[in-house]
Amino acid sequence: MYKINIEKYNYIIMSLILFSLILILYTFPEIGNLSQSIIGKKDAYVVIWNTYIIETGLHSGKPWTTHESFYPWGTSLLMHGSTPFLGLFTMLFKNKILALNIFILGMLLLSALSTVYLAKQFIRNNYFAIICGFVFAFSPYKMARIEEHYPLVFTALIPLFLAFGMKAFRFDSGTLFPSLQSKKYRVAFIVTALLCFIIDYTIFFQMTFLYILYSIFYILYSFSLLVSKKRFWIALVSVVITIHCLIIGLIHFGFSDNGGFWWGGKWIDYILPYNSAVYSKIGNDLTRFFAVENRSIESDMFLGYSLIIALFIAIIFIVRKRGIDLSIKALLFTLLMLFFITMPVIQLPYLFPLYSPTAILHFIPIIKNLRCPTRFINDFMLVAPIIIFYVLEQKIAVSASMKNGIATLLFLCLLVEYYPSNYSYVDYKT
Repeated sequence: MYKINIEKYNYIIMSLILFSLILILYTFPEIGNLSQSIIGKKDAYVVIWNTYIIETGLHSGKPWTTHESFYPWGTSLLMHGSTPFLGLFTMLFKNKILALNIFILGMLLLSALSTVYLAKQFIRNNYFAIICGFVFAFSPYKMARIEEHYPLVFTALIPLFLAFGMKAFRFDSGTLFPSLQSKKYRVAFIVTALLCFIIDYTIFFQMTFLYILYSIFYILYSFSLLVSKKRFWIALVSVVITIHCLIIGLIHFGFSDNGGFWWGGKWIDYILPYNSAVYSKIGNDLTRFFAVENRSIESDMFLGYSLIIALFIAIIFIVRKRGIDLSIKALLFTLLMLFFITMPVIQLPYLFPLYSPTAILHFIPIIKNLRCPTRFINDFMLVAPIIIFYVLEQKIAVSASMKNGIATLLFLCLLVEYYPSNYSYVDYKT
């Protein structure tokens, strides 16, 4: 008879307990009133409306369309605020407010747990992997989104998609395309993609972009082995310059970026706190000092000062040390590309705008509908802590107890930095 080794999975149980406690801390007092109200304002009403429309639509035989919007023509709800999956889930409950709370808070916990699974593909220390889960699931970006944009919190499948892709396909040195190494994980990879598309198309694109960027590194690496180092860098710089010039031409001839450049992030957004209980005064002072305009939830890319320092140190170690795993280099490349995605236009003092290589995405049909590139900070917050804790585990020559101490210090600092300010609420009477 097969026996499950409980001790082997103790860290999962401990991580679930820790994440639950953090969830209670960050959402109190709402956590004690799940059946009466939800954290939310503005767009929160849309999500509640969607769940109502789905249920009433089933009685008419048309659950994915409604005539209560764009009357009398009606409109589809398939690509509208996570309606399909979330709408069906809420039908399991008589109390829709309770159903929404369970789904939203459950997604935060699952996002943290799935990140632990992904982190374990790169680092061995369970404690370090758990902290990675905390950073991704409870980042300022996520804790701000639970007040308005619920679909952007439904990120539990993103870490699994990258992990399954890594297990399903293998990039061999000198080959430009991956080879299949596991049929089982290929199936999991495809099923995860389909399920995520049903849940929310924005998260689907974040998920696919993450894996594509990770894969592009291996393609570039294989290409670098096939040509000389000089030719590789000439080709790479030429591509970047060509894309920059192409974007200038597209703008000159009137091609629309669908507002992507206007919604794009700025460097200040990475250090500017948003909805922070601890850094409220600092955030206001920085906003005034740098004369930041149009500050909104879509500008929120705050990493946490502790994470920025740790990431900067980790990058220095990766650049200076030898013997870095190729997978970590792929993550670092992915992180750099995600930085460019969040900042499609880089404006330097006294210079003309520089368009990042990824800015061309804002001219591609369908993809350019993802108008808010700052939302890709979500992927950034998944990759960054894994890089940090890989370096701490593998490349910093101190004792294990010292490493755990450093990790604990970083965790406690981020726990305080990420603590959100007061939320608005929508109750069942509203």
